[in-house]
Amino acid sequence: QKTDADLNKLISSWKSAGEVERSKYKALLNSFNEAVNPVKELIRKNHADNANLKQKLIDKAESLKDSELNEAVLQLKQMQKEWKEIGFAGAKCENSLWQAFRKANDVIFKKREEQQKERSNANNAKVVEVSELFEQLKSSHLEKSDDVTKAIEKANELISNIADIREANALKKDISSFIKQSELLNVKFIKQQK
Repeated sequence: QKTDADLNKLISSWKSAGEVERSKYKALLNSFNEAVNPVKELIRKNHADNANLKQKLIDKAESLKDSELNEAVLQLKQMQKEWKEIGFAGAKCENSLWQAFRKANDVIFKKREEQQKERSNANNAKVVEVSELFEQLKSSHLEKSDDVTKAIEKANELISNIADIREANALKKDISSFIKQSELLNVKFIKQQK
């Protein structure tokens, strides 16, 4: 893209260089074009090569729509890096190629977003359920060692139900605290039985 810009500046400078006698101008113009045309051709070829590489990435990205989601996301991230490294594909097609690539990316990332939303909703429902069960457990009457032992088992079960839910850390902490208090209560009951 820099070479492109440099060439455009050079051509602009040529056009604004000022008046030259008509008979000399044609010869100068031919010399200028002979010098510039190979560079223009190299730039066109580079743009075409870059456009082909980018189209291959688009095709590859589009083919991921039915792939396993986590793997597809990883591959897309790698393709995005490759896209940046490829270089400019020319003013005529760069934007349309980018839009097609973004569209293919958006399909996968939208699926991931929906999956994350579903997981979050399921986790929230599980946290609410465990929270309600924990409230019931806290309000139960623990009058003997067996009651406390069962409450501790139930509390451990509740924690295991939400162990992998990061948003439930406060609830896990409350249940752990309940377990510790129950264990102390259990020790007290055991001592009383002796």
